[in-house]
Amino acid sequence: MSTVWTVVALGTIGGVIAIVTAWRRGNAPENLGAVSDQWISEHRLGSTQDSRR
Repeated sequence: MSTVWTVVALGTIGGVIAIVTAWRRGNAPENLGAVSDQWISEHRLGSTQDSRR
């Protein structure tokens, strides 16, 4: 009977780990490096207010 409880416990622990991993991945932003087409077109020409240029 202890083998059954061991399998159940390992399955439960694995399930909890899978749920926590999925939850943590769901909270992270997906596209940190993505910018919009509008931003690209605005910055492609350069800013006249940027004193470093």
